[in-house]
Amino acid sequence: MALNPLLPQQFVYISTGFVLLAGAPKAKIDKLQRLLNAAARLVSDTRKFDRGLSQLMYVDLHWLDVPEGVKYKLVSMVHK
Repeated sequence: MALNPLLPQQFVYISTGFVLLAGAPKAKIDKLQRLLNAAARLVSDTRKFDRGLSQLMYVDLHWLDVPEGVKYKLVSMVHK
């Protein structure tokens, strides 16, 4: 599987804004999750209903789901 090397760098910019989503409505978080899923499918050149998207996001791309990313950013900010 060939991954586009530019998109993971763009994800860094998205993930820094995760802390702004703390307390956001579930509908907003779900929209962003769908966007990240689409980006993962674009990078991996998979279709919408192909299996293995979660493994691709966690193992290959090292991406967290949006709610997990929000928690991670909040914890890391409080730790500092």
